[in-house]
Amino acid sequence: MTLLVYLLASPLAYAAAGPVDSLPNPSFERVDEKTGYPQDWESVWGRPTTCAYSLATARTGIACALVTDHSETDSHGLRSKRVAVAPGVTLAASVYVKLADPGGFAVYLEFWNAAGQRVFNRSSGTSAATDWTQLSVTGKAPPDAESATLLIYCGSTSTGVAYFDDASLMAARE
Repeated sequence: MTLLVYLLASPLAYAAAGPVDSLPNPSFERVDEKTGYPQDWESVWGRPTTCAYSLATARTGIACALVTDHSETDSHGLRSKRVAVAPGVTLAASVYVKLADPGGFAVYLEFWNAAGQRVFNRSSGTSAATDWTQLSVTGKAPPDAESATLLIYCGSTSTGVAYFDDASLMAARE
């Protein structure tokens, strides 16, 4: 009986079966009034006007994230806030994407060390999802990983417009 209670209460047992930590604002329902981005997500690489909170179309709820990329030389995307992870845990990341103007869009699972350096990433992408399509990727946290993020992204050699909704970051069963 004592062993069973320990296994159910241990962080390792929890990580193998459920959420790593709450991914903030996974359905992009809340907006940051100062930036216009979905709350708890930040614009990366692009100009501030390339990413936004949008009411134009949503898979669930009333809002989604919008990434617009009209540059063949710049990358554009939104990154979630970091969530704590344990080294060695395998994570499953996913997001739904709908392309308004086809381009090369992806979801990245990123792991970060204590110094704030990205130590590992893996991605899954599409260039032809005209209806809501789920992008999924898994990856194992390296030994020096302390946190993980989800990045929704359009690469530097691609252009297009995409909506994203219903992001998820969960520990995967191995």
